[in-house]
Order: sequence, then structure tokens, then C-alpha cells
Amino acid sequence: MVRFLPSLFRAGVRAIIGKGELHGEEMAPFLSHGAVYFGAIGGLGALLAKQISSTRIVAYDDLGPEALHSLQIFAFPVVVIIDRHGGNFHEIARAQWRKTQ
Repeated sequence: MVRFLPSLFRAGVRAIIGKGELHGEEMAPFLSHGAVYFGAIGGLGALLAKQISSTRIVAYDDLGPEALHSLQIFAFPVVVIIDRHGGNFHEIARAQWRKTQ
């Protein structure tokens, strides 16, 4: 999906939800477009689905579950991994951990 981020952000997407880590150049589209990457905990699909009050497909409906959806959510347990200024939670947390070692 990383290769599609610049065009998605240009089209108006402001945030995505994932569960993997992004590094280096993969983060560049977030910074240049002021977008946010939310991390969800893998394996919590059933719990997360209960927090979605509505969804609609906004693009790529032929991709089925991989289509681009707009979600209305409440109390959705995610963490900001990459903020709109390019801060990366994973990198910050690792740096803090290294200081304690």
C-alpha cells in the first residue's frame, strides 16, 4: 500500500489505519501531506469492528475488503504511530528504551 499513499493523500485521505511499522522513505508521504498513521493491535479485528458505526466504500470497490473505506468510529483503540509532523512513535520509543539500557 505504501506506493499508493501519495495519490491517496492527494485525493484527500488524511489518515490510515494499519498494524505494521513504516521506516525511512515510507514515512515521507505522511510528512509532505500532513497525514497521520494510526496503528491498531493485530488480532483485535472483532473488537475493532464493534467500534465502527458506519462504513462506506469511497474507491476501489472491486477490491472487496481491500477497498478504500470511510469509517464512522467511536472509542476506537488505536495509537498515533506517525503524526502529521513526521514524529514516529516506534522510533521515539526505541530511542527512549536505549537510553535506559
